[in-house]
Amino acid sequence: MIGLNSYFWQFEKALCKDTCNRFIELGLSKEEKLAVIFEEENSKHEIAPLTEKEKQNLFKKRNSHVTWLEEPWIYELIHPYIHLANYQAGWNFDWDWSEKAQFTIYKEKQFYGWHADSNFSPSNNINEPASFGKIRKITCLIQLTNPSEYEGGCTQIDPRQEDPDKKNKNIPTVTKEQGSIICFPSFVWHRAQPITKGIRYSINMFNWGKPFK
Repeated sequence: MIGLNSYFWQFEKALCKDTCNRFIELGLSKEEKLAVIFEEENSKHEIAPLTEKEKQNLFKKRNSHVTWLEEPWIYELIHPYIHLANYQAGWNFDWDWSEKAQFTIYKEKQFYGWHADSNFSPSNNINEPASFGKIRKITCLIQLTNPSEYEGGCTQIDPRQEDPDKKNKNIPTVTKEQGSIICFPSFVWHRAQPITKGIRYSINMFNWGKPFK
């Protein structure tokens, strides 16, 4: 297991309200799909039809909807923060590619339980040469919604790297401030708690590189 001094790095209120609204308008203009877990995503980010039983199992772990963004200006805007977090947090991970940005919609009672965005097994998907032989190394979360517009929906990071369901009163919660950018290693366990009121919009950007040595 990789030892870390910092399990996440955040830039509070890095983006202005207008930029956040631009992201939201763009995200809502795309085709909305049911979100699945990492293992079920394919290289084109298309979700295969799920049976009712598969949906029931999925909703025990994750319940939200997503659209996919790949406009160049998004990467030009966000990549400098990822590079800076990678340096300032002391990770210094080698990464060279970002997949489509995931615009996520969390409505009332929707959530994403404890999970990691990556593992240490490299991709063997020959249909996506940019990620072939690589792993997700850094996750970047962008908070788009003013926290006054929803309740619940906190993102928590578990630094223990063990069973997150074990009781722990000291699990960190990242900032909910609109426009904040939070980066963390993709293998770190985290969750989005259920929304109890309103709607939360966010973006996840997954950044890939060669496996750790």
